[in-house]
Amino acid sequence: MAEDLRDALEQERQMTVLREQQLREMEAMSAVSQAMSSLLDPHELLTLVMDKSKEVMRAEASSLLLLDKEAGVLRFHVARGTAGEALRSATVQLGHGIAGWVAQTGEPQLIPDAYQDPRFDSSYDKRSGFRTRSILTVPLRKCALTISRLSWTNCIIQVRTQTARRQVDCAHFLVANLQPLCVSA
Repeated sequence: MAEDLRDALEQERQMTVLREQQLREMEAMSAVSQAMSSLLDPHELLTLVMDKSKEVMRAEASSLLLLDKEAGVLRFHVARGTAGEALRSATVQLGHGIAGWVAQTGEPQLIPDAYQDPRFDSSYDKRSGFRTRSILTVPLRKCALTISRLSWTNCIIQVRTQTARRQVDCAHFLVANLQPLCVSA
């Protein structure tokens, strides 16, 4: 009987956590939708979107990199979190590191331990003093050409597949809404 009660309480706690996460997601998506319909400067809007997505993902940092076609590199257009300032002038070669790999292949990546992934480039951590633990990276595409990529670092990635799937779903919502803005940014 006591074990059944503990199980029921744990299940209720998990449902409460899930409802709180869903509420954060809805509030952030509402704020993004409202901002998109306003007359905000595109850079301000992208910064707001990255802040809200960082909040929803419960991440320590978020960034949006745009493709510089002439130079053939990704440039940090928006970098939020403690490493943001140090990364503003940084570039990423296509195919290099996780960001460059995602931009080149168009495949999103959810990596629970960045330092265990052979594609991870720790030089950005050294440059900024930030310690990347986990990373969720999603490409933005336009007409089969990757124009940028989004990244959230040190997200709270739970082992439960459903939670990770919800984070990826939220990231895809943000991608769908960011794509038109990135073209004009």
